[in-house]
Amino acid sequence: SDNVVRAGLTPKFKDVDTLTNMLTYNTMVPQLIHGTVSRNNGITIRDYVPPVSEFMVRSISITPATTTTLEPTSGPSIIIVYEGDQATANSVGVNTPLSLSRGTILFLYPNEKVTITTTQ
Repeated sequence: SDNVVRAGLTPKFKDVDTLTNMLTYNTMVPQLIHGTVSRNNGITIRDYVPPVSEFMVRSISITPATTTTLEPTSGPSIIIVYEGDQATANSVGVNTPLSLSRGTILFLYPNEKVTITTTQ
């Protein structure tokens, strides 16, 4: 790839001069992003928005026996279920609800809306 500067770990060409010219050796305190929290009808959303427009992390916690629709985003989204085991997801164009449990990963296309229902 033309946009990669290799530094090692492979037998390919290592462009040490370009790499060392790209690096900065300034120490700094990392910016901690604590996220902004909103709560509504049994749903807690925490958004972590770094200083880049094309990326963010959204943590969504849904209480049992709740249904919520996640609004579509302008770009692709990935849903990672990291807790729980009794939920389903429905999306436009999908005839069968998808079972959600810890470890499930869903890819959403841009502007795709998904509804998540938890049980118990």
